Amino acid sequence: MLHLLSIHEAVPGHYLEGVHSIQNPSILRAVLRSGAFAEGWAVYTEDMLANAGYLDGDPLFRLVVAAHEVGDTGSVVGGAGPRRQDE
Repeated sequence: MLHLLSIHEAVPGHYLEGVHSIQNPSILRAVLRSGAFAEGWAVYTEDMLANAGYLDGDPLFRLVVAAHEVGDTGSVVGGAGPRRQDE
C-alpha cells in the first residue's frame, strides 16, 4: 500500500501534476482544473506504472491498484452527487 500511496500522492501523482501546473500556468488550465481531473491523473499514473511492470508485476500490487481504483471511482462519482441541506 505504501508503494501505491507514494505513486498516487507524490511522483508521478498529485505532486508532479501540481508542480507542472504551477510551472506552466495557462488560463485554460486554470479554468478546467478540477478535483476529478487531479484524481483521474493520479489514478492513471497508478495504472500506468502497474502496466509497465512496477515491482516486477507483483500480483498483490495489481490487486491493491484495482481495489484503490474502485474506491477512487466511487469517491469521484459519489462526490458529484446531490447534497442534502442538513449535511
